[in-house]
Amino acid sequence: LASQEHLDGAWWETFDVGRKGRMRRLMAKFSFCAMDIKEILYVVKNCVLTETFEGEHNDFMSAVADHAKDLLKSTQELMWICASSCTDGRIDEYEVLMLESARTAVKEKQVELMKAFHKADPKLSSDLSEEELFLFALSMWAK
Repeated sequence: LASQEHLDGAWWETFDVGRKGRMRRLMAKFSFCAMDIKEILYVVKNCVLTETFEGEHNDFMSAVADHAKDLLKSTQELMWICASSCTDGRIDEYEVLMLESARTAVKEKQVELMKAFHKADPKLSSDLSEEELFLFALSMWAK
């Protein structure tokens, strides 16, 4: 939130004209989208605080952990590409291709995680509710 406030307040430095103004506007849009995770963090916090790591936890997590890590890694890569694409104030054709490729990778990893999730727990058991919410939150963050 603080970075968004700084970006919002920096318009006067260049009056949002030229390259620096474009950079600020691109970074502001990226910051708004990328940092819109406050509600998701509440879900993750609740999952961590209420998880007992008992019952089917180990079997379920061993079935989905690699897919969750892959989604995390792909999403982080996409976010880095987004951030670095904003730094010069314009997004060129190469950056568009990199963004599209990274976005496709994230979508593929989401599908892979969903398939592993359904295979590991097709009935959605209450014993795994925290794990299921955590994976849902991860997938929503990757959006």
